Amino acid sequence: MRRLLTAIVLGSLVVGCASAGQARVEANQLPPCTTRPDLRDWHQVSGDGVTFCVPEDWSSTGTRAWHGDGGKIHWAWGVGTNGVTKRVRAVVAGGGKTPPRPPPVSVEASVPPFYSTTELVGGVQVDLWIIENDGMFETGARWNTGKPMHMTGEAPNRAAAGVQLDIYRSVRIVAQ
Repeated sequence: MRRLLTAIVLGSLVVGCASAGQARVEANQLPPCTTRPDLRDWHQVSGDGVTFCVPEDWSSTGTRAWHGDGGKIHWAWGVGTNGVTKRVRAVVAGGGKTPPRPPPVSVEASVPPFYSTTELVGGVQVDLWIIENDGMFETGARWNTGKPMHMTGEAPNRAAAGVQLDIYRSVRIVAQ
């Protein structure tokens, strides 16, 4: 009897772990945007298997894009960006006062995000990041599920970038 009980418990754990990467919810199980006091002025939007919350003054700019005072975001199924670093190219001018001057040199470097984390969102691991680039802020999220999804955005300042991360944190992948 003890072995049977152990086998049932272990079997349940294996099945539970195997389905953890495929966490999906039914549309009627989604938490409303009003469950968080700081999001009470947000509204829920959905499309093509996802539901999420956006600030009340944001509007749709297409089937998978939203914008408002805090910038713009868009989402798509698939892996998206390959990492959380931004590649930049700088040209260093040749030096010297008299000819012959050395030619300019092109240098590439990775700019790491000033914020990067992995969080559990709606039962799914999500990579979140913000990259500052020439005074603008690029945000992103990548869902590590069987059917990968990503969201990216542009924000005018750090506060707006934080709002975009809150949008990403509200995403739920809906069972279809």
